[in-house]
Amino acid sequence: MFEQSRIKFKDEDAISVKGLGPYDLEATLTCGQCFRYESLPDGGYLFVARDLLIRVYQPQSGQLVFPGISDEDFERVVRRLFSLDRNLDEICDEILSSTDSVWLTNAAACAKGIAILGQEPSEALLSFIISQNNNIPRIRKIIKQICAEYGVNLCLHNKKEAKCPLKLVDGTPCEENCRKCGICYSFPTPADILARPEGLLPSKPGFRYGYLIDACKKLTKVSLPESLRLLGEHVFWNCVELNEVNLPSALQTINRGLFDGCYNLTSITIPSRVSYIADEAFADCRSLATVSIPSSVKVIGNNVFYNCTALTSVFLPYGVQVIGAEVFWGCSSLRSVSLPTGLLNIGYGTFRGCSSLTAITIPEGITDLEDHLFCGCSALRDVTLPKTLADIGSCVFENCTSLEKVDLPSSITMICQAAFRHCSSLYDITIPAGVTIID
Repeated sequence: MFEQSRIKFKDEDAISVKGLGPYDLEATLTCGQCFRYESLPDGGYLFVARDLLIRVYQPQSGQLVFPGISDEDFERVVRRLFSLDRNLDEICDEILSSTDSVWLTNAAACAKGIAILGQEPSEALLSFIISQNNNIPRIRKIIKQICAEYGVNLCLHNKKEAKCPLKLVDGTPCEENCRKCGICYSFPTPADILARPEGLLPSKPGFRYGYLIDACKKLTKVSLPESLRLLGEHVFWNCVELNEVNLPSALQTINRGLFDGCYNLTSITIPSRVSYIADEAFADCRSLATVSIPSSVKVIGNNVFYNCTALTSVFLPYGVQVIGAEVFWGCSSLRSVSLPTGLLNIGYGTFRGCSSLTAITIPEGITDLEDHLFCGCSALRDVTLPKTLADIGSCVFENCTSLEKVDLPSSITMICQAAFRHCSSLYDITIPAGVTIID
């Protein structure tokens, strides 16, 4: 696991990451797997990803430094993009221990410091098509022209005092010069290209033009073989045009961030063999309105349906035992949730910000309502609590402005800080005799 800290680097606030083993930044960027980087005059690199211009340096072996990056953007983009959670030594040792091939052994030793970048799937695919029968300088030139034609100028966008990160011009650069350069533009989505396909032609992609258009069309639908048992983490991350996918019946786990940021995905059916839905699996799927969860599922991880603003109802079947933290946080259209008997734990903030939720029944067996569980559920009027409940955590019902009455079971012994803060309609609540602590 890497060591992350805040430091001063070249008189600027930066995030430092140490403990990356043989990580070779130059080899990783220049090996041909990506094309959206530029060398900086002071020895680092400028990397363009999603909506960010990322500066990155390697001052010593095993360390990367990211100046000017926020903690939020580091977690949202940088951590996965640069594969910081992967142990390159372990990967190399695993390859070497599982092969007798001299060729593969030599290749693994030669490329020991190269990390596989976690690029956005659509950008990686379209860049790969452009690279066919091509050379790296020309690939980079075509991609720059396409980005300048369709993308957003990240240098000038929403910045009052924008400066060229490569110091190619003094003062604020103009749009005309930026378009000629093409470096600081975001990569277009498939929808951008399909809306105006002729915009590809000035970049002179040649025979690749037809393949690029075809790929953009196919990224809206994914068909997977029924025999597929494993889909890795973030496979369809930020495939913003994906609206239809059929998951194979052999699948056993919905991995972390599998469909994170698939804004147009409208429905999903979890296969009947799946027992675990990992963290952020469907986070930010803003069009997701229908979810079918089978009784095989035992654990739902953290933030699984975070900010799924189109989700209106959820039925969790008998068999689900653990609901992680902030699973439905920000599901502002969620009106009803059915929780199963046999549920053992509901994580903190699970229904935080579910402003349309009107009623909830917590099943018997639950002993704790964790912090911020219903915080901001402004439409919540009807809450049924189990007789097994012992503790109500901090801010559990904070800002539940429609809540008028709460029947607390006699089993409760502790009510933590601000549990009912700003419940402006609450007029009827009786504290059981067994309560020994009100924080």
